[in-house]
Amino acid sequence: MLWETGYAIHDPVTMQTCDYAGTTCYVAKTVPAIYSIDQKEGYVTGGQVITVKGFGFGNGTIRPTIDGVECKVLTQSADTFTCRAGKAEEPSKLTRTVVVP
Repeated sequence: MLWETGYAIHDPVTMQTCDYAGTTCYVAKTVPAIYSIDQKEGYVTGGQVITVKGFGFGNGTIRPTIDGVECKVLTQSADTFTCRAGKAEEPSKLTRTVVVP
């Protein structure tokens, strides 16, 4: 499984925070983080429901993939989402779970 994170939605209105006088401002963005994935292995035929826990999933649309194959989002909240794994053309060549920042 290859899980890629690090893409944040840029909404200039909600990203900017200022002091009360509006003289000192800064822009912040939240980058999603994954704490746990309930499945470490699956089948090339797909169909497996995977639960991912972390934070930063509630802002906009997420597009999870497993080994480059879409995992269709079933439920989504700020700290958890579930998705159904798609069919893969061949078995994964990875021997461990990797999270790419």
